[in-house]
Amino acid sequence: GMLFILLLFMGLTAFYISALVSRPIKELAAGALIIGSGNLDYKIRMRRKDEIGKLAVSFEKMTNDLKNTMASRDMLNREIEERKKTEESLRRSEAKYRELVQYANSAIIRWDRDGRITFFNEYAEKFFGYKPQEVMGQNINIIVPPKESTGRDLTGLIQDIVRNPEKYLYNVNENIRKDGRRVWM
Repeated sequence: GMLFILLLFMGLTAFYISALVSRPIKELAAGALIIGSGNLDYKIRMRRKDEIGKLAVSFEKMTNDLKNTMASRDMLNREIEERKKTEESLRRSEAKYRELVQYANSAIIRWDRDGRITFFNEYAEKFFGYKPQEVMGQNINIIVPPKESTGRDLTGLIQDIVRNPEKYLYNVNENIRKDGRRVWM
């Protein structure tokens, strides 16, 4: 009889200890499933001071870190999308600007500080009689003579335009076409 009571006592104690250990592990496992399904706001409420309690605290910290990482990733993805939209808008705007400048009914010519032509729009091509490959990289003096037929000296004009562009918003001077004819513009 005493052996039976002792065995029964040991069995109940083992069952109690097993339940004491397995229940929190089951709670952790259930919480992991909930969090793993995407609910990063789920909190595992465990107030134990033993290793299982420490594991629960570590698990909660990991969940918070993951939530913060996901939020950062989402913010970054939104920023990337916004930048893509902005870049596309800028591309469309640049294309419209390029088209406007290229096909304007005015000669539009751009040159660098050294006087080398860097842009020659379609109207300038027709007006001056040059193809782009004939003028690109050439000095602007290919179309601006050193002296006008009126005698006005144009040798410093290009450098002065580079230094003081605001003075030349409404400038008219004599130019030379490819065929040698002089034209005012």
